[in-house]
Amino acid sequence: MKKVSEVPIWIKFWMGISGFVVLYDAGYVLMRPRSMPGGDLFSIWSPYELYARVDKLYSREAMLAGDGFNKAQSILNLAEVSLHFLSLYLWSKPRLQSQGDVLAFGSQLMTLWKTVLYWLNDFCRPEGQRYTEGSDLMTWLLVYMLPNVVWLIVPSFTVYALGQRLISKMPKTTSKR
Repeated sequence: MKKVSEVPIWIKFWMGISGFVVLYDAGYVLMRPRSMPGGDLFSIWSPYELYARVDKLYSREAMLAGDGFNKAQSILNLAEVSLHFLSLYLWSKPRLQSQGDVLAFGSQLMTLWKTVLYWLNDFCRPEGQRYTEGSDLMTWLLVYMLPNVVWLIVPSFTVYALGQRLISKMPKTTSKR
C-alpha cells in the first residue's frame, strides 16, 4: 500500500489559526450591536472599533441601514470554518486523509472566492468604493488592505498545494493511440 504523505504543516497551521480568526470575526458581526462600542460584549471585540472606521460594513451605520451582506458573509464563514476543523480532524486519521484533502480544498476555495466577492462588493459600484472610501491611503493600506490581502494570498497557495496533493492521488492513465 502506498504511504500517504503528510499534509504540510503550514497548511494545518493556517487552517487552524485562520479558523479561530474567522470565528472571532463572525462573532463580532453576528453579535452586533452587543459587540460594538457601548455594547456589553464590546471589550471582547474592541479592535473592531478602528477597523469599522475604515470598513464601513462593520459599522453601526451599515447595521442600522439593514445591509445584510456582512451578516450573510459571516454565516458562510461558519460553514467554511466547520470544513476547516473537520479537515484537520480527518487529517489526524491516516485512512481519512484523502477526504480531509477534498474538504480542505473546498473550504480554501470558499475562503478565496468569498474574499474576492467581499472586495468586489466594495469596488464594483458606479459611484466607486462604497464601504472603504474616506480613509487616507496609509490608513486604508494598514487597517484594510494589508490584513485582508492575506485572505487572498494564503488560500491561493493552499488551494494550489492541496490541488497538487489531490492530483498526485489520482490514478495514472495511459492513452492507447
